[in-house]
Parts: sequence; structure tokens; C-alpha cells
Amino acid sequence: MPSHLPIVGAGHDLSRKVQELEGELAAARRRETATAQILRVISRSRTDIQSVLDTVAEGAARLCEAEAAGIFRRAENKVLLVAHHGPMPFGPVREFSFPLVRGSVNGRSVLDARTIHVADLMSEGSEYPEGSENARRYGHRTVLAVPLLRESIAVGSISLHRAEARLFTEAQVALLQTFADQAVIAIETTRLFEAEQARTRELSEALEQQTATSQVLSIISTSPGELEPVFQTMLQSAVRICEASFGNLYLCEGDGFRFVSIQSAPPAYREWLRQRDPYARWWTIPTGAKTPLARAIRTKQTQQVADARSEPPYIERDPPFVALVDLAGARTLLVVPMLTENEPVGAIAIYRQEVRPFTDKQIELVKSFASQAVIAIENTRLLSELRESLQQQTATSELLKVIGRSTFNLQPVFETLAENAVRVCEAEHAFIFRYDGQLLRSVASHNIPLALRAFVEANPTRPGRESAAGRAASERRTIHIEDIRADPEFTYGVVHVGPMLTVLAIPMLRADELLGVIVITRPEVRLFTHSQIALMETFADQAVIAIVG
Repeated sequence: MPSHLPIVGAGHDLSRKVQELEGELAAARRRETATAQILRVISRSRTDIQSVLDTVAEGAARLCEAEAAGIFRRAENKVLLVAHHGPMPFGPVREFSFPLVRGSVNGRSVLDARTIHVADLMSEGSEYPEGSENARRYGHRTVLAVPLLRESIAVGSISLHRAEARLFTEAQVALLQTFADQAVIAIETTRLFEAEQARTRELSEALEQQTATSQVLSIISTSPGELEPVFQTMLQSAVRICEASFGNLYLCEGDGFRFVSIQSAPPAYREWLRQRDPYARWWTIPTGAKTPLARAIRTKQTQQVADARSEPPYIERDPPFVALVDLAGARTLLVVPMLTENEPVGAIAIYRQEVRPFTDKQIELVKSFASQAVIAIENTRLLSELRESLQQQTATSELLKVIGRSTFNLQPVFETLAENAVRVCEAEHAFIFRYDGQLLRSVASHNIPLALRAFVEANPTRPGRESAAGRAASERRTIHIEDIRADPEFTYGVVHVGPMLTVLAIPMLRADELLGVIVITRPEVRLFTHSQIALMETFADQAVIAIVG
């Protein structure tokens, strides 16, 4: 019998060896399965790094027999938890962090760029004071941390935690290092993909901006003297490319602004503007105004407001600004002034209906549009001045020809003068009055409704303050009234008969002798230009020449 014992013992050894090999094979298969699973997740989730890191943490904890696994990212002076698996209550991912110091296991692993394996943090507190404190707080003892290395630089770490003091095996350490490599692959793959996407977006945005700029410049070149299509295209592009909800483009006019283009504004806001003032001159800039638009014009600097509801004019319930916020829904806004020789001529404003500031690139694009708007305005001004000069020269020449042909008949001269005055000066009505020593009587007119003509002929005015013609006659100078409704001395009844608001009156004088008065009017509040006033004064001189022969 004893001779058979060694044979039995050998069988047990062989059986144990087989079991160990089977166990190692099973472990190897589990590792291969976990690795393959992670690689599949990486290949499918280039844009979802979180699912990759979650899978790595779960696989590391399960295969290495740890209660918890954490993946940390280096963030300045700390390591930030980005993935976690297990019951240990570290806290919410992306809110929980450790100091980046050598007194914590993960901190030392990152700073030294090497694997740190501590058997029992409870008994090694002197070397890892922060780690020992965390161990007592979260209930773990053995910790294994492996750095996440990218080109030999640690960008984070992956760590395993056990509630008991039991070192991880060499195979588990090696497996965790594999998991660390896979986590780095995932992070690097995502980083490269995001960089590629960002570059693609950047190129796409640049192309879109260049295309929009080209379109605006094309319209400027193909629509000389026409600002409306330029402003409309410009504002549409600014709203679309800058991901705004709507936009407004203003031109400075007197002490206020005039809307010249509105893009995608909500209907309720448009209706409010229409009811507020049909001429859209509702927004003035009093001294010390607090609105972003007023600030942009006053400071000549771009203004961006993250949340319009925090602005003083909204808190103080300034009606136009409250309408912009409550009716139009404006939250984040950007206002860029349009400057000519450092003087404001208008502004471009775009708005978002959510709190989301515009980027530096978007701000630069709107600044570019503002510069192009100024070019268009200047081109239009120069072209308009040229056209106006040619029109005035033509009108003057035409009037002189009529005077030359009408030596004994003044009526054609007066009628030609009235017609040219309306046409060249963009007026609605024109009257020619002769002074008979007491009254100013209408002798010619152009584009006058029957009721208004009848009233003026039946009610001749006299030198005095009651009318523009009367003032020009009594003061022997040009009279220019912006709005006769706002003039308490203007009592001539014509204000109730004809559609006129802005009035220009030019006396016809021989030396200091009053011969008559020329009057032109507009139905809206809009002053005549200096060149138009100068032309009318020239017409008055030519009329005097015709009268005195």
C-alpha cells in the first residue's frame, strides 16, 4: 500500500496544477473579453468618452476584485473624478476631487508619473496624510493607482480601492496598467476627434463668414446708392451666422435713432414699434442714458450684455427696453457702433432669446459688417451728393432758360420754379407768394390738393409770426420749421387743412425790398438739407431777377 502513495500525491498535484491553469485561462479570457469590450466601446464612441471611461472603471473593478474604481483627470492643482464604479461614496462625478499633492495616492501617481501601490492607508498615514484621511472617510485600505500617460506625461490616473488590507496581484497590477492605456487611448481618440471637428467647424465658419462678407460687398457694388438691400443682406447674415434670434440696424438721426432694417423680430415687438411711432424715431439718447445702444454710441465701443434682465433700464422699467426684453424676448445682446472718422452714424444690434454670450469671432464678424455698412453709407452719400448737384445744376439751368424766354410773362417762371423745387428738394408742396404791400398772395404752386389751394388763396397771410411765409417776410431771412405742430406761434389755419409738418420759407428780396416768398413743405418731420436750402435761396435770387427784369 505505501508504495502507491506517491502516485496518489502526484495526482493531486496534477489536478491542482490543472485547476490553476484553468483559473489563469479563465482570468485571461475575462481580461481579453473586457479589453475587447472596451476597444469596441472606444471604436463606437469617439464622441462619447464618458461611456468609455465608465466601461473601463467597471471592468477594472470587476476583474481586479476591487470594491471601487475611479478615473481621475489632472486639472491644475487637483485631480478631478471623471468616472467611478462601486459602492464607495466618493461623490458625484465631475464634482468630486482630490488635491494634486504627494500626500494622496492619486496625486503622487500623477506627479511622479508612476504606479503607486499601498497595502494599508490606515497604517501608512505619515507618508500619505491626505490619503489616510480619505481612507478613514470613505472606508478603504488598500489602494492601487496607475498614471494615465500621454507622451510620458501624466494627464490623470486610474485607481482601485479595497475595503480590506489586501494587496493586488502582479497580474491585477498589469491588468490595471492595460486599462490605463485603454483609457488614454479613449481620451486621446476623443481629443483628436474633437480637435478635428473643431478645425472643421472653424474652417466652415470662416468660409461662411467670407461668403457673407463677399455677398455684402457684391450688393454694395451692384446697388450703388441703395442702402436698403445692403442693410437687409448684412443684418440677415449677422443674425444667421452669429446664431442670433433677431437683429436691428439703426442710423443716427438728430438726437435719436431710426430703424432702417429689422430682421426676424417677433410680431408683438414689431407691432409695438408701429404703434409707438410710425416714423420709428422713438429711441432718443438723453444725457446719461443707460441703454446698451446709447452706451455704444456714447463710448464708440462695442457693448455685449449677457442678460438684458439685469440691465438698469430693464430694472427701472424704461418702456423701449422693457418692450425689447418682454415682447421680443431679448436676453443676450450685442451692439456694434458704425463709425465714420470716429463719429457714430448708426449701430448694428443682434439679440439672442437665451442667455448665451456671443463669441469673439462672432463679435469680429459684426464689427466687419459695421465697417462695410459705413462704406456703403459713404458711397451712397457721395453718389447722392453728385446726383443732387447734377439735379440742382439742371434745375437752375432750366429755370434760367425759362426766365430768358419769358421777359414779359412771369407765370411760367413761377410754375417752373415751384415744380423744380418739389422735385429736386424732395418736397411735397410748393407755393410762390407775391407781396402786395400788405399781404402775401399765392401766384403759383405745385402738387397742391384742391382744398389746400382753396384755403391758401382765400386766406392770404401777412408778415408776422403766424406762418412760415409771414416770418420770412417780416424777418427778411430763411425760415426753417422742423415740425409746425410743436411751434406754438404757428397759428395759420393751413395746419388743419393740408398734410404738412416740416416747412421751409425763402424770402425774395431786392436789396431790402420784399417781393415775395417761396415755401416748400413735407408731410413728415424731416428737415431739408443744407444743399437744398442753398438751392432754394438760388431759386429766390433768380425769381427776383425775373421779377425786376
